[in-house]
Amino acid sequence: MITGHGSNVFNGIAMHNAGSNGLVVVATAGMFIVGCEGTVVSGQPVIAGTANGVLPYSINAGSILPIGRAITGAGSEGYAVVQLGN
Repeated sequence: MITGHGSNVFNGIAMHNAGSNGLVVVATAGMFIVGCEGTVVSGQPVIAGTANGVLPYSINAGSILPIGRAITGAGSEGYAVVQLGN
């Protein structure tokens, strides 16, 4: 996951590894299999986590905006299909 430095801005998912100052392709929309950092319920909004995964969105998220919606559900440390964007 690529987020704005020190902010809650989500930029997308890096499609490959890149070194410092290297170019990288970033996906900003589509469906992807991503790791879960908490229990994700299908059909519910998700937010970018801190360890390259997603977390379920809650009303306690404050100013953090959802990055997409879970298509499938998964438990913590599992994998879910997530649709990024609207």
